[in-house]
Amino acid sequence: MAKNKTLYILLVALLGLLVLSVAAIIATPLWTPQGGWCGGQWNVFQPGRGWGMGHHGGWGQGGWNSYITVDRDNVVKYAEDYAKSYSSNLEVKVVEEYTNNFYVIVWDTQRDIGAFELVISRNGGVHFEPHSMMWNTLYGPHSIGKTEWPISIEEAKKIAQNWIDANFPGGVVVEEYVFPGYYTFHFKINGEMQMLSVNAYNGQVWFHSWHGGYIGEVLEDEH
Repeated sequence: MAKNKTLYILLVALLGLLVLSVAAIIATPLWTPQGGWCGGQWNVFQPGRGWGMGHHGGWGQGGWNSYITVDRDNVVKYAEDYAKSYSSNLEVKVVEEYTNNFYVIVWDTQRDIGAFELVISRNGGVHFEPHSMMWNTLYGPHSIGKTEWPISIEEAKKIAQNWIDANFPGGVVVEEYVFPGYYTFHFKINGEMQMLSVNAYNGQVWFHSWHGGYIGEVLEDEH
């Protein structure tokens, strides 16, 4: 009888631990906006270190503060501070507002080409555009240090326009930017700004489908 009672108490205790564990899992945030999706957190590029996990709630080897309100009034300063955390040679060149986020071009003033593109969410999350992470030959995780590529910007622009003609008839390229290993083209269609990138090695096109509807320029390219 005593043995059965002990077993019963043990089972109740184990059940209690199971309930607490499930509750803890449910209460744990699935993500923290600090750079890019990676196993429940945002993956952050760390200059000189490569890619690694950011630290929630503040600076941390390339990470960024999360859960603060970012809007048209402070997004430029917010992006500039982020760029300077990488290098003093970087500056913010363009900021555009979309329904889903802010789009940012960070410029390499030393080489006079784009460094990388960012998405900034309205809760303070900062992360690389996916193509800017995967194709970037200087600032991406597959950096090879090259600044010359087989496909020129003129050839890439033809590739971009052909893709636009096939998918957005009437769309016209209005802005073009060189980045390490790829090009990004902004095009207008029915007054809406959209964009795509072209790989400078193989001509692959990557349409930026994640921004949502175009709202307007926050910081225009003055260079």
